[in-house]
Amino acid sequence: MAAPDDRGRGRPTPRYRIRVRGRLSPTLGRALPGFRAVHQDEGTLLEGHLAPGCTLVAAVLRLQSLGIQVVELSRREVPDT
Repeated sequence: MAAPDDRGRGRPTPRYRIRVRGRLSPTLGRALPGFRAVHQDEGTLLEGHLAPGCTLVAAVLRLQSLGIQVVELSRREVPDT
């Protein structure tokens, strides 16, 4: 069961950075709604917020199902504005 969406309720919103191997095409760069793709020398950085009802595990499994290798994950809390 997915956790309820806490945005707009005074709690910090988690922002994720997912580094993947290789340069993603524009189509694959949009594989995760709410994320933007930034190409870097060693690969692509996907950065953003998970869609309501989506878990980090589901996001990683989505990438892997598309043949995208996840290299690194990080999370930070961003205060709601």
